[in-house]
Order: sequence, then structure tokens, then C-alpha cells
Amino acid sequence: MNLWLLDFSSTINEWQEKIFDFVDHITRSPAFPTIATLLLIGIGFWGVAYFSRK
Repeated sequence: MNLWLLDFSSTINEWQEKIFDFVDHITRSPAFPTIATLLLIGIGFWGVAYFSRK
């Protein structure tokens, strides 16, 4: 059981490194926070308009 947990832990650590490298490559650009902010604002406005209908 302990060997399985250690193997699972190392697998998760490997995935974490790959995900962090991928996300770091994307978020290095200043366009990403701008696009993400505009997208969240758009979703917020849509949600308020959609859920405030009678």
C-alpha cells in the first residue's frame, strides 16, 4: 500500500510540473490577464441579465 501511495504521489508531482510549465508559458503574456478579466466580466453581465429576468 505504501509503495502504491509513493508511486501515486510521484505521478501527481510529475503532472503538477507539466501543468505549471504549460500554464507559465500561457500566463507570461500580458494579454492573458486582460482576456481573462474581460471574459469574467462578460460572464458576470450575462449572468446578471439572465437570472434577473422575470
